[in-house]
Amino acid sequence: VQVYAAINSTSTGEANFPLYQLVAFKRVFAVSAGTSASVKIKLDLAAMRLVDSSGVYRVIPGTYTIWAGGCSPAGGGLFATPLAPLQQTTIQLVP
Repeated sequence: VQVYAAINSTSTGEANFPLYQLVAFKRVFAVSAGTSASVKIKLDLAAMRLVDSSGVYRVIPGTYTIWAGGCSPAGGGLFATPLAPLQQTTIQLVP
């Protein structure tokens, strides 16, 4: 399972960030076709760091969208499709 984050808006007004970035993942084994499995993934705040306009690598306060699934939000890979909206949420990071 891959977890991606994208910054929607910042409280500092900064811009020019990546569309999304991989912030966590967990390998899941032995899930048979047609079944499901529950997976817990901890998001480390350090994985949410971006380079700000001053060139400093830090967590930017703002609103982020989080996606979780088998591929990036844009899709890709041999059998992967874009992640469905039901697999995303929004979080607020404050200083």
